[in-house]
Amino acid sequence: MANQESTVKGAVSFIKSQLNNFYPEREISCFTNVIFEFLLNYTKTDIHLNYNTKLSEAELLRIDDIVAQLKEYRPVQYITGETEFYGYKLKVKEGILIPRPETEELVKWILEETANSNLNILDIGTGSGCIAIALAGKLPDATVRAFDISEETMVTARENGKINGVKVFFYRDNIFAPEHSGNIKYDIIVSNPPYVTEAEKSSMDKNVLNYEPHEALFVPDNNPLKYYTAIVDFSKFQLNKGSHLYFEVNENKCDEVCSLLRDSGYSHVEWRKDINGKPRMVRGSYK
Repeated sequence: MANQESTVKGAVSFIKSQLNNFYPEREISCFTNVIFEFLLNYTKTDIHLNYNTKLSEAELLRIDDIVAQLKEYRPVQYITGETEFYGYKLKVKEGILIPRPETEELVKWILEETANSNLNILDIGTGSGCIAIALAGKLPDATVRAFDISEETMVTARENGKINGVKVFFYRDNIFAPEHSGNIKYDIIVSNPPYVTEAEKSSMDKNVLNYEPHEALFVPDNNPLKYYTAIVDFSKFQLNKGSHLYFEVNENKCDEVCSLLRDSGYSHVEWRKDINGKPRMVRGSYK
């Protein structure tokens, strides 16, 4: 980075000029905010208030490094090793799916319909632990459990629970051959399972396709509802009467997931659109 770029203002200009041919302006602005929060704990306002502040050589080199990685389309969350979900800071790394804003809307829907916080809740395929941690934080009297097939993922999820001071029982299990369900009955089961078909790969961004875990994203074209079917079958034995099953879904499979729930004996099946107007959330009540 040149000498005239050694101030905060110069660094902001440098980031924009370097990434201008790689990302849209709005995304570059988000990256800039993330970089300065990560390196200097600056808010968006702090960046403007400190425009003339000189940056150290180490800080400039770190910005150079981050920008170089962004040019390779590496997700900024993997570069910083952290992200935010529903107001909670979470550690993430390659091998763990980065939580999306759309999933926050699923959590919001659950909270809107949950008057009683003294509940048993299960999050299936928890990944970073984002859904379970948000629900445990907002429903402190609830008993929240969450599992994933990867023990390495569970290590990070447990760490995220500790960081945020919430109590979630994280454990490893496989929805296709569950071993640890026991006799626990749940009031809410929620899942954001893999749902992107192989045919949809070509339309995905490089930062997702090249870095995020494919096993947490993709399903076969000939069996796109494999996780939903397994979770619905599991839930029929684990949900209390009148309890709810919530899903995040592929926008192109919403109707199919709704039909699966109805055909499996669920009532009051509803779907909701996400912030982009796409049908991405489904809920059913167990009779």
